[in-house]
Amino acid sequence: MDIQLYTTLLEKKQKHLSEHNISSDDLLKYMSEAFRSFSDAINVFLIKNTDYSGDISSVKERTDYLYSKYNSIGYMINPANIKNWLSGKAPAYTSESREKMYALCFALNFDLDTTKEFFQKVYFDRCFDCHNIQEAIYYYCMKNSLSYSNAKNLIEQANNMSNSKIASRASQTILYTHIIQQKIDSIHKDDELLSYIQNNSDSFNIIHASAKKQFYSLIDNLLATRSDADYIAANPQSVKDYSNNRPIKALTTLEYYKYNTEDNPLLQIYSDEFMINQILDNREHERALSKNISLPTTLKSSFPNRHVINDIRLGFDGKKKLKNDALRKTIILLFFYQFWCEQDLNINPIDDEEERKETFGIEINDCLTSCGYEPLYIGNPYDWIFIYSAKCDLPLDTFRDIYSSLIYYEVE
Repeated sequence: MDIQLYTTLLEKKQKHLSEHNISSDDLLKYMSEAFRSFSDAINVFLIKNTDYSGDISSVKERTDYLYSKYNSIGYMINPANIKNWLSGKAPAYTSESREKMYALCFALNFDLDTTKEFFQKVYFDRCFDCHNIQEAIYYYCMKNSLSYSNAKNLIEQANNMSNSKIASRASQTILYTHIIQQKIDSIHKDDELLSYIQNNSDSFNIIHASAKKQFYSLIDNLLATRSDADYIAANPQSVKDYSNNRPIKALTTLEYYKYNTEDNPLLQIYSDEFMINQILDNREHERALSKNISLPTTLKSSFPNRHVINDIRLGFDGKKKLKNDALRKTIILLFFYQFWCEQDLNINPIDDEEERKETFGIEINDCLTSCGYEPLYIGNPYDWIFIYSAKCDLPLDTFRDIYSSLIYYEVE
């Protein structure tokens, strides 16, 4: 089944589910069986985009084929890694695995668009982070139909370039990913690319600039400050003001007091723990996802919680390695909550239901694209939850019910 048909079937089934009163436990049962494995997804690409003529069900034949392709470009890989991928264990979201995925795309002669599709719909990770010099060069080589060996040669030259003519960071403007890509689109000569990299070296060292801006913008809209807490203590009715000129902007605080009129929160309203627990409606704090149901690793990996958000903050401060998967998932969750909480509180309301749902879809994809991430994809199990919830009558309640089932699911 090709990707378009697979996507269409997922969309039809999701529409059916959203129109009927399906329990969240039943949704999880559906999700445990509905999504392709990495192995099944890569089969589609082998059939459609390569010269593979072996038995598509044979792990050994596919392993041998992919191993020979890696060898053809001079990339050394343990065939056991390939066998694991084709036996149900998807590659991890690490820099080493990303390199293996890029090498595979070169080895299979994928063009730029096919590589982007492979990352979005098979590997489920960001493609071409052009603030990374290596990935910027991969983008250039794919764009200009150059080989993997060309790419590695350019990477070596870029790494060996003298820094003597590089401007100081203070004198440079941050170049966002889309600007770098637009510039690379206009470059067709290797020496011009290397010159561009050298002249903008500091910009290539600033990663996740757009995502960082978006992340903290969302945090500012959702999380209260210590000053807000003091103001609420002195002016209790301030939390009932939902106007655009309201004194308290933090949506998690406003929502909390809307439904908890007499109780003060146990947690400090300016803590990440309060924010994430309010978003998830997780009153027992930091419970792990249930192990009683088999769900795709792509769903469970880096599912946002207080620790993930703290790791993102540390990553932006250069104190910890920042994971694309964790950052993208967190931005999706925060944006989803911001949009639907505003609608619930009648802040900037969109009265028409269909327009409201359509606006959410457009705006969250614009948000992700501006951060250099792929739009929501219904074949990604994590994305599926938010696409589905947004189609239901009460998106926040639907999402929270699903999340609750992710925690409390019990085998019957």
